[in-house]
Amino acid sequence: REDVTVALFALFDRLPGASILSGLSLVLVFIFLVTSVDSATFVLGMLTSRGDPSPTTARKVAWGASVGVLGAALVLSGNLDAVRAVAILGAIPFALILLLHAVALVRTLAADARVGPDLDAAPEAASEEEEE
Repeated sequence: REDVTVALFALFDRLPGASILSGLSLVLVFIFLVTSVDSATFVLGMLTSRGDPSPTTARKVAWGASVGVLGAALVLSGNLDAVRAVAILGAIPFALILLLHAVALVRTLAADARVGPDLDAAPEAASEEEEE
């Protein structure tokens, strides 16, 4: 079985302008990774500063360095199973948070259905006030 990580570049080799497409894909992957890490450090900075919407630069740099060291260690280890294990372990807390959000959504929708919408009362009340 071939390595799936070269599939995109194997496809590009069959198309005209393979070197341009390969270079462009590398640039796009790099931009994706940089923006993802920037967003992650911002969110981690907010979470570790008690929800402050403007975490300090030092805090974001510290988180960026931590994420960078972790990523470099995983890449340099060359062990794809370790990378997968870290990704799964990192996703578990987010999956639990998403589950809690789903429960909260269902509870809110059920409460909203019990109360019922009062959409017709608001426009009529406004038009009655204008007539007086």
